[in-house]
Amino acid sequence: EETDIEDINDIMLKIFLKLLLLKKGLDEGRIKVEVEKIFWQMREMERGYSYLQVSIIEYILGAVEKIDEEILIECIEKILPERREDLMTLAEKWRREGMEEGIRKGIEQGIAKGIEKGIEKGIEKGIEKAALNALREGLDVKLISRLTGLSVERIEELKKNLN
Repeated sequence: EETDIEDINDIMLKIFLKLLLLKKGLDEGRIKVEVEKIFWQMREMERGYSYLQVSIIEYILGAVEKIDEEILIECIEKILPERREDLMTLAEKWRREGMEEGIRKGIEQGIAKGIEKGIEKGIEKGIEKAALNALREGLDVKLISRLTGLSVERIEELKKNLN
């Protein structure tokens, strides 16, 4: 049991060092070579440690900017074919979760922008309403412009619509 843990620790150390190499910003050809090496070392892990394989793939996807999904799929098919279905299902799950997260964030941003626009529009309407009231009271257009921040042209438009 302890030997198994030591073996896994050795494998994980090698994988970790290779992952650090990937973070350095290697060219695509070198990335593929290093990812293949990682997958060969992952193959040495027993099935009971499959969660570590998943974590490693997750890390590669998240940490390496230039990684192409095709490289990972190719490595899985070549080096871990017996895990292909599990890992591809996992990859699809990640993709779906990523899309759902993106949609959720998009909706949140859309709502925030909508609220912001609504507030701006409300303020604008309030200012225009104040300008209309000032026009009704007979205040000078230039004075209304200074007080409200509206352009003289906009106040003139409001004045035309008032009559």
